[in-house]
Amino acid sequence: GDVPPLQLEYVDLLKGLENEGDGTLNSSSSSLCDLPLIDFRGLHSHDENERTKCVDDMARAAREWGFFQLVHHGVPQTTIHHIQNEQKRVFDLSFESKLKIECYRWGTPTALTAKQLCWMEAFHLPLAATTQQQLQQNEFTCFRMAIEEYAQAMGRLAKEIAEILAEKLGVSQEKASSYLKTNYTYDTSVVRLNRYPECPVPSHVLGLISHSDSDFLTILHQDQVGGLEIMKDGRWVCVKPEADALIINIGDLMQAWSNDVYKSVQHRAVANSKKQRMSIAFFMCPSQETVISKHDGDSNPPHYKPFTFREYKAQISEDVRLSGTKIGLPRFII
Repeated sequence: GDVPPLQLEYVDLLKGLENEGDGTLNSSSSSLCDLPLIDFRGLHSHDENERTKCVDDMARAAREWGFFQLVHHGVPQTTIHHIQNEQKRVFDLSFESKLKIECYRWGTPTALTAKQLCWMEAFHLPLAATTQQQLQQNEFTCFRMAIEEYAQAMGRLAKEIAEILAEKLGVSQEKASSYLKTNYTYDTSVVRLNRYPECPVPSHVLGLISHSDSDFLTILHQDQVGGLEIMKDGRWVCVKPEADALIINIGDLMQAWSNDVYKSVQHRAVANSKKQRMSIAFFMCPSQETVISKHDGDSNPPHYKPFTFREYKAQISEDVRLSGTKIGLPRFII
C-alpha cells in the first residue's frame, strides 16, 4: 500500500496504550478558537486607514497569538491546486517507491515514547536541493515544477509580510528590505509536504508533536480536515480551517530578531482516526551563516546572544539527540 507501516514499526511504543484508558490528546479537549483573520486587500487599499488597520491587525496578531490567517493573499488558486495535485500523486506512490526518494520522511526515528511519536509522512524539500539529481528524473518533472512555482509565490508573500512586521517594529522599509534580500533567498527556504494518515490511537499519539518553528516565518496551507492546535494562554486551542486562507506563523528567528515582541508559539497537529489530513508548509529560512540578533531599531538590551542559523540548528540537533526534545531559543538567553 501507499501508507507507511507506522503501526508495525512502533508496535512496542503503542503496546498497552489502549489499556491506559482515555488519552489526553483528543481535540475534543481543546476549545475552538477564532484565530485573527486578516484581509490582505487592505494592504493595497487606496484608503490609508484601511492599510493602517491591516498592518496593525497583523502586528497585533503576531504579538498576541504568533499566528494569523490571511485571505485574499494574492497567491493564485491555480498555483495551490497544482501543488495539491502533485502532493496527492507522490503520497499515493507505493511506500517502497517513496522510500527511494531522498527527501521522504515518515514517523519519528528518534521517538523513545509514544508521546514523542509523529503519525505522519512528509517530503522535506530544501529549495536549494530541489534540483537534486533525483528530482531531475522525468517522473518528477511536474512535481519539481509545482514546488518551484509554489515556493516562488510563497517566498514573495513571506517577504512582504516580514517587511510589514518589521515596519511595526520601527525598522525602516529600506533596512528591512535589504536585510531580507541579503539573507533570505529562494534557495535558503524549505517546502514541506505533509500527510497525516488515519491513526488508530488518536487520543494517545499526535500527528505532529508540539514544537515551535526554527525559521523566520512560516506559511501553511491546509485542507479542510482540521487538526492544527496552538498554545494560547497556557492551553491548547484548535484552529478551524478557513477555506482559501493561508495560516501565517512567527518562527523562532523572528522572535529573537524582534527581541521577543513577536512570539514563536508552540503548536501541534492532532491525529484523526477517520480521515487523513494534508498540509503544505513554506519555511522562510536564512542562509546558514546569517547572524540572528536583535534589529537596530530596538533600544532595549538584547534578550538573546547573537547566533548564526547554523549554530541554532546544530544546538537543536544536539538537544534532540540527547533528550528527544528541542529546547530552542532558551538556549541563547543572555
